[in-house]
Parts: sequence; C-alpha cells; structure tokens
Amino acid sequence: LLAPLLEAGLRGLEVYRPRNRRADVLRLEAICRSRGLLVSGGSDWHTPDAGSALGNFHVTGDEVEGLLEAGGL
Repeated sequence: LLAPLLEAGLRGLEVYRPRNRRADVLRLEAICRSRGLLVSGGSDWHTPDAGSALGNFHVTGDEVEGLLEAGGL
C-alpha cells in the first residue's frame, strides 16, 4: 500500500509505538529514510484497562525531530 499512499500525499509514518517490535521499528525507520518520510510516535493509549498506564511510553524529540521541524518547533 505504500506506493498509492505516497501518491496520495503521505508525509510520514508512526514508527514508535509501544506494541511495535524492534524489528518493525527498524524496518519502518528504513522506509522513512529511503522515502523521505516524517517519523512520528505515540502511546496509542486509548483505554485505561489496556494493560499500561498513560505515560509508560514516550518518544523523544530526537526520535521525531523531522516531524517537529515540519511543524515549526
């Protein structure tokens, strides 16, 4: 699905998520680098009963530097 999404204007991928395995993170990072995509991340914390507390997962500014720059931060 990547090619049609890029054609439709995809600008980034959520790479850093609590449930992503390290191998998936590395693969997504490589895709972003090779395609010039922005990298984002998040906790996907939607439900208090999902098994982890809000704040147990975070991303750093270094991990999402390009996204912050694109947003003017």
